[in-house]
Amino acid sequence: MTERFEYKGRWWVPDNPDDEVAGLIKYSPESGITLELIGQFKPNKDKKMPGNGSPTIINGYASNHKLFTLIDCHISLYQPEPNLPITNYHCSSMICGRECFASKSEIRFREIVVSIQYLNDWVQLNSGFRVDYQLGKSDCKIEYNKPSPISLKVGANCDLSMFPCVSFPAIITGNKATIEQNVYFGITQGNSTGYDTLIDKVHCFKHLLLLLLQRSPALLTITFYKSRKPDIHDGFEYFYWQSLNSQSEKHLNPHDMLLDYRTIESDFVRLTTNWFSTYKSMLNVYIPLIHSFSKNLNLSDRYLNICRAIEALGRHCGAPVILNSKSKKSKSQVVKAIVFLYTQYKDSMDQMLSINYILRFAWKVTKYRNVITHANPITSKLDKDYHKIHDMVEQLRAFLTIAVLRYHGVSSEALNHGLNRSFVYSYLQMKKRVAK
Repeated sequence: MTERFEYKGRWWVPDNPDDEVAGLIKYSPESGITLELIGQFKPNKDKKMPGNGSPTIINGYASNHKLFTLIDCHISLYQPEPNLPITNYHCSSMICGRECFASKSEIRFREIVVSIQYLNDWVQLNSGFRVDYQLGKSDCKIEYNKPSPISLKVGANCDLSMFPCVSFPAIITGNKATIEQNVYFGITQGNSTGYDTLIDKVHCFKHLLLLLLQRSPALLTITFYKSRKPDIHDGFEYFYWQSLNSQSEKHLNPHDMLLDYRTIESDFVRLTTNWFSTYKSMLNVYIPLIHSFSKNLNLSDRYLNICRAIEALGRHCGAPVILNSKSKKSKSQVVKAIVFLYTQYKDSMDQMLSINYILRFAWKVTKYRNVITHANPITSKLDKDYHKIHDMVEQLRAFLTIAVLRYHGVSSEALNHGLNRSFVYSYLQMKKRVAK
């Protein structure tokens, strides 16, 4: 999904397959999917043009010799010229392969295979190439020892795996050839499953990876298969718009991540199964946490999102009411959540955070939250407190990340080791050393 393309083709709606219209399908990571028709589809039985109002599915056959299914298409431009009308559609996603689908209910698969940015660096399934070469001989033998995949079950009928594949050029030109290993992520279902369910499970794993890396990875390629042991030519490619990270961040070393796979290998099965089993019930924690990593979010909204996530996690974990206190501040839900979570995971929190008195820290968090929530954008002095708010955002993100990972089963030993060697929270480590 990182490469832009456009193909000419003929297009129709499933309700009227004989009404074909010529057009151009365009895709780019920046603008998503657009279909430009030279003409228009005939109105449906309700005398409405398809895509004018409720979304529709559009099928097509393009010049790359593949069939397309365009999903949730809306009219974005219509020029009703008498001789040559122009109709443009914006589509939320599309699938291309050896067949097309007439409705969403028909789009069902058994397996999804995804290339995820940073996954190869995170897993580090390193193996070796053995090169057999002797001076004076005309041939050179290269052997590749493929590492074993990482596999586990996440539910009765769902298997998750991370497996390496090697790629090399089919035609070698010049005097250099690059052989590269990449790790792919796959989910296999026992029965045919709706494509959107498989995509949701991929996003679930992507968000776990985000927490471990502390940066948002992009989905680089998505391929569906109908059988458990498919042929490579039986795949259906899936495209949709998403924000892609800079290619300068393509490769990471272990110090650029919070936790790599080797650090949490003994905890990985427990962490992943817990994450998948509780994901839907804890979206009120994960959605604001995930949004806090968005580069398009301003600092104040990032702060508020993290506070909401901490508050929700506290409720989910059953943070008790603070007794023997007449202060209204100590009865705040955020205060209760911070005090409870800190008490539960103090050994890991103290690796990064300089908290001498947790209740005072919690009050400070609430104070900033109230100021940001009720600030007048015209007269606000928040810009003068930028560094203070930035400092609190860094602390709260570390606080929340530690609490979520420990809650889902990462051991204190593994997490503390990752916290101490990672550069992710170097800002907080520096502040802690200065405070001492």
